[in-house]
Amino acid sequence: MAIRYEGLDSCPDLELTEVMLPQSDKEPLHGVLSTLLTWHRNDPVDAWEENRNDIIYNSYQGNRNPFLDFPELAEHLWGTKMGLNWTGETLGVKNFNEVSFNIYPKPADNLINIKGVALVSKVEIYDTIGRKVLSSQIGVDNNTIDVSELKGIYLVNILSQEKRITKILVIK
Repeated sequence: MAIRYEGLDSCPDLELTEVMLPQSDKEPLHGVLSTLLTWHRNDPVDAWEENRNDIIYNSYQGNRNPFLDFPELAEHLWGTKMGLNWTGETLGVKNFNEVSFNIYPKPADNLINIKGVALVSKVEIYDTIGRKVLSSQIGVDNNTIDVSELKGIYLVNILSQEKRITKILVIK
């Protein structure tokens, strides 16, 4: 919230603080910073959150949560690395145009084939509440995955060349 709302438009400039203001106070302060940093450090980003971030980016907002993609960013902004130069990747949306995949048949029965794989890639299938139900590796010569145990609507994450693409999969 402190990153999104910078006061450059009609929204307030939200800032993190150590002070808890009463609910009646309308100051654009959000706290308690030390509690938020402790929470951030003790609850690392997991596969469910990464998957949710991908779904929100690909299906709804077209933007990503940088604190899920780069968890160390919080330390550079408010924590132990404040004032140190950021040496991580350039922030922003990664270019997914270099990698393109097709999943067939649609809808699927017992097997899916993934076309467009140039290198060994990781495939993770999630149900609609974010639980990983299948994980596999595919390659140019091995691009078939057995999905006979699954029925319904799923999200398929394909990770290749350090890029991630999410597709929707319907299995009869």
